Amino acid sequence: MARRLTNYDIKTIIESINAWSSQKKLTWEGLCDSVAKKIGKRPTRQSLYMHKGIVEAYESKKGLVRSKSKSHVRPANLKVAAERIERLETKIEAHEKTINSQREYITKLLIFCSKYNIRESDLKF
Repeated sequence: MARRLTNYDIKTIIESINAWSSQKKLTWEGLCDSVAKKIGKRPTRQSLYMHKGIVEAYESKKGLVRSKSKSHVRPANLKVAAERIERLETKIEAHEKTINSQREYITKLLIFCSKYNIRESDLKF
């Protein structure tokens, strides 16, 4: 039985998705093959799909690749800059989704605390 993905593995996989070249087709199998060298094992498509952050990064990158027009011809230095910008925009989108989910969680906690009259002094850290 394969070992589970660690937080480091998940972070490495998300970084690989964000760094994925726009010219290369992004597939689950291709992603599994490319991260196998980096994390020391080949994850399955199903194990990758179990992690919300990986799925969000994958879908975001797929959408970006689909929407990008292939007719643009750019010099190499602008092309590198454009790929870097795409990668950073993908990271920003992923971070925004994470921040929004954390905001929802905090809102739920605040509602719970106010419902049961729990104050900050009642909490032990």
